[in-house]
Order: sequence, then structure tokens, then C-alpha cells
Amino acid sequence: MNNLDRDFRVIELIFYSILSIQMFLAVTFYYLRSNNIISMEDIDFEYLPLLVLMINTFFILSAKYFFTARNKIDIKLPVETKIQKYRLNTILIVVLLDTAFLINLIIYLLNGSQIYLLVGILVLILFIVYRPNKSNFYEISLTSNERSELL
Repeated sequence: MNNLDRDFRVIELIFYSILSIQMFLAVTFYYLRSNNIISMEDIDFEYLPLLVLMINTFFILSAKYFFTARNKIDIKLPVETKIQKYRLNTILIVVLLDTAFLINLIIYLLNGSQIYLLVGILVLILFIVYRPNKSNFYEISLTSNERSELL
């Protein structure tokens, strides 16, 4: 039980640290761009919206895949293996969605179009929806015997 709680505290610490950095960057980039502190020439690339759409789609679908894999960990595995798989899938989800968020923020900073900021905020909401949840892990991945031993 002690190891499981410690592992979840580490996973949650990683998640909330990255979430706070993302929110700080979003507010900072918005402030810099809206007050013309950073006023870059607009990127006039004709296919930029299509390219960003493809990048976002790739990262979001990849995160969805790992979210599904995280929720379908085999019950027959030992508890330590289950938590390792859960941790790995969670870190992959965090990295994928963080990358998509940062790409949208950087393009917003360079381009100035608020649609990229909005898409970044939507990715941030998805990031929050996919957060690690210890009670969900207990329900989905642990057998009733393992739950009774750990609680």
C-alpha cells in the first residue's frame, strides 16, 4: 500500500507540475502577444492551419490510444506491473498532450491568431480529463482481493 500511494503521489506530482507550467505559459504568451511586447511578423504560410490540424490530430489520437491502454491493464498481472504500466501510459499521455499544447502556444505567439490559443486551451482541457486517478486505477485494474489488501 505504501508503495502504491507513493507511486501515485509521484504520478500526480508530475501531472500537476506540467499542468501548472502549461497554464503559466498560456497566460504569459497571451499577455506578451496582446500587449504587443512580442510583436512578430505574422507567419504567412498558406498551409499552416492544415499542418497544425494534422499535428494536433496525431497527438490527440495518440494520447487517446494510451488512455485506452491505461484503462485496459490486464487484471491478472501483479500489482507492481500494473502500476508500472499505468505510470508509463500516464507519462506518455502527458508528453503527447503537452507537446500539442506547446505547439499551439508557439504558433499563437508567432502568428497572433487566437484560434491557436483556443485549440491549446482545448488540449489543456483534454489534458485535465486524462489526468491520473487513483480510484479509477483501483476500480479498473485491481481485483477485489487486491483492493481489500491495499485498502
